[in-house]
Amino acid sequence: MRDQTRIVLIDADVEQRGAFARQLRDASYHVCEADTGESGLLCVQDSAPDLVLISEALSDVDTLELCQGIRGMMQDKPYLGSYVMLFSPVAACAQPLSDADCQADSIMLETISGQDRLAYVQALLQVRNTQKDLHKTHAVLLDALPDLPENVNETVLVADDDPRILRTFARMLALYGYQVLTAEDGATAIECYRRERPEIVLTDVRMPDLDGFDVLKAIHAIDGSAEVIFVTGHGDMQMAIEALRAGASDFIPKPVNRTNLEAALRRARERLYMKRSLRRARQALQASEQHYRELFEGVPIGLFRTTNAGKVLDANPTLVKMLGYSNLAALLSSCSPDWYVDPEDRSRALEHSREAGGTHGFEARWRRLDGEVIWVRIIGQEVRSPNGQVCYEGSAEDITERKAAEQKHERLLLQIQEQAAQLQQVINTVSEGLVLLDGAQRIVLTNARADIDLDVLAAGAREGAVLATLGEQPLHRWLAPPPAGLWHELVWKRNIYEIIAHTLKQAPDAAHPYGNGWVLVLRNVTRQRRIEQRVQEHERLAAVGQLAAGIAHDFNNVMSIVSMYAQIASRSETLTDQERERLAIINQQSLRATKLIRQILDFSRHAVLERKPLDFLALLREQAQLFRRTLPETITIELEYESGDYAIDGDVTRMQQVLMNLAFNARDAMPEGGVLSFQLGHIMLIEKSIPPLPGMSPGLWLRLTVSDTGTGIAPDVISHIFEPFYTTKELGKGSGLGLAQVHGIVGAHEGFIDVESEPGQGATFRIYLPALTSEEESLEDLTTMALEFGHGETILLVEDESVTRHALREGLELLEYQVLEAANGQDALAIYEQHATEIALVLTDVVMPQLGGMALVEALRARAASIPIILLTGHPLGHTDDVNLHRVGAAWLQKPVNLDELSRLLAQLLATNRHPGC
Repeated sequence: MRDQTRIVLIDADVEQRGAFARQLRDASYHVCEADTGESGLLCVQDSAPDLVLISEALSDVDTLELCQGIRGMMQDKPYLGSYVMLFSPVAACAQPLSDADCQADSIMLETISGQDRLAYVQALLQVRNTQKDLHKTHAVLLDALPDLPENVNETVLVADDDPRILRTFARMLALYGYQVLTAEDGATAIECYRRERPEIVLTDVRMPDLDGFDVLKAIHAIDGSAEVIFVTGHGDMQMAIEALRAGASDFIPKPVNRTNLEAALRRARERLYMKRSLRRARQALQASEQHYRELFEGVPIGLFRTTNAGKVLDANPTLVKMLGYSNLAALLSSCSPDWYVDPEDRSRALEHSREAGGTHGFEARWRRLDGEVIWVRIIGQEVRSPNGQVCYEGSAEDITERKAAEQKHERLLLQIQEQAAQLQQVINTVSEGLVLLDGAQRIVLTNARADIDLDVLAAGAREGAVLATLGEQPLHRWLAPPPAGLWHELVWKRNIYEIIAHTLKQAPDAAHPYGNGWVLVLRNVTRQRRIEQRVQEHERLAAVGQLAAGIAHDFNNVMSIVSMYAQIASRSETLTDQERERLAIINQQSLRATKLIRQILDFSRHAVLERKPLDFLALLREQAQLFRRTLPETITIELEYESGDYAIDGDVTRMQQVLMNLAFNARDAMPEGGVLSFQLGHIMLIEKSIPPLPGMSPGLWLRLTVSDTGTGIAPDVISHIFEPFYTTKELGKGSGLGLAQVHGIVGAHEGFIDVESEPGQGATFRIYLPALTSEEESLEDLTTMALEFGHGETILLVEDESVTRHALREGLELLEYQVLEAANGQDALAIYEQHATEIALVLTDVVMPQLGGMALVEALRARAASIPIILLTGHPLGHTDDVNLHRVGAAWLQKPVNLDELSRLLAQLLATNRHPGC
């Protein structure tokens, strides 16, 4: 409809553009105006117009580049997108636009009147709509056909009175692989077509003797099989429309460019391919109809077609004989409902056909003409005849003898089933899987436990099947005595089984049909072995954790010295820029080492947790949103959760670290993209119930499942993934601490973690927590932080490592404090007794010989209740120590010490001690 036609008009001349736009709107077109090429491109992008009108006189962009830019926007649908027409207010200026590379569909080469311009636009849009209709028709028809072959076999006849155009077309079409014929006039073209019968004809509209319409008419008179494409000039658009109405297949506007030519040839080939396919389909249909009639007459099953009311329309000789009629005419005079012993059976069959789309194996009793009752099996469906009448057609098989045999069999089967049920009830009480095999290794009987085991070991083999293998190992291996111990052991699909076979020695006869058979006993010991393995793993990880904690403590002391001296040195005003930069790098790497220590401590469960009630669902939602923004777009993040509350007693920072480590691990396992899924739910463990993982106590647990579709984990790797510094990544791609840290954090929260994975099948981590009723870290530039200096107060420094103590002393003196030193807690108490009135604050290490930091705090509190105390620890405090710190009112800092944090904490504690009322 015209009111849906959208036009973009691009013209820098305000007066000319306004007049043209009013004229188009008066003709009921929707017009979007633009005064520059850039704004015109935005209009095209936003409105997807049917026609773009571009004035050559644009100052901000080259007209040819603008046309090419618009074509680029429509390159996915070049023949259903916008038409592009160039116009010029001055005829002379339009000459350069005749180049076919400008990608315009039409060009007004001279100034024409407003009414003629409107008529030209209307003709162009009419052509576009005609081509769109043709393209849609082709698309609908081609959907039912196979893909068009890529090889080109067609012959193309080109008719044009211009020899240059003939040569150009011949070269282009030859490059595409077509066989090319040429004719310089209409008469030659007609004669050439009569002789060679090419599949495609490209003809100019205007030729001196016989024009394109004459050629089209002659081709239709000969056989009309060719696809005729008209080549039209700028003034021939109305003639192109008339050509399409006269039977032409398509047209190409001049100047001809490659895109339009390729598209027209492609559409012509599609139509030719469609005609050939339809011709073959008609031939196949005729052969099929003949074959159907032969099959219908000779098939040994009764075939019929009736109306829904029951009138018999057709039947084959088999049905005539089945019902006892003498000939087909006699059967056609009967009514199909009279065939049924129970008339309701036919109603049920029709109803079932309507609901299920057909009657499949419906059994009913029919009465023959002589009164005999037979059983038939009916397969049928409702169909619509060529005249539109709804009919029921199908087949009927005489199953009378089979029904009699089935009834006898059912009586015998009922007796056997009663006996088997009694036996089955007995063996189902056994906890092991029991399989009774006869001498041919055929399964005779199984209990419920054995059915579960056979689903895994023998692809669900059941009674009657020959049991050839267990776990893809030949059965004779398991029937032989075990080489050691009482049981064979089989590991299959991550399950562990113990197998033993007992031979039945009776002689095979009627009383003992299972003689020389076996009783096979299957015992699934997977859970038992996993519990044992998990206990061993926990013991191993605990030992490694203890070692890691000790290493972290010593490492912290070393880094304290490095960090403190680096921070002190960076405050010097005499440093060069290069020296300051080097010290900044030392500070930065110290912080990275601190992060590494924190990971080790998380694994060893010696990290200090700031636990408090935490809404884990809210945290998970926030992290999932973060992952959607930060992980590659090829990875899809899914979050599912059951309704309910998800409160835990947790450290929010450590829980974030768990989610990040698992997400980054999944990202590395999916280099080509995939799905990362988070599922959150609850499980309730009751007394005496079997927990998912050993050690879980009764109560309500939060369960987090994190799964990916990545490369998976090899069996020889999965047992080591929680060990620190174990990694399968390339050197420099991972420290091997990510999953170890996750394991430690979960354990520190009294939780449990497990993993399942197979190579190529992704990995699934499950985390259980008790429920309550970027890769590159941005490091601070310590050289720019402002320190808070003291006022000459005296600080008692207690540290057993002399090098560390000396570094801390220099840092405190840099902060303008007086320092008294002690090597252990005993020395510190002695010094405090001598200088109690001078000491304003005590700064002490936690782990020291003779008298440790916590004991020193208790002794000082007994002597001076209000003196500020700061504990320094390279081995983080446990939960009990953390509680004691709050009880005695002491603060603490993690080694290595940050000089800025130390300066601020000192200033804060000393200020509070001077003004206790604050």
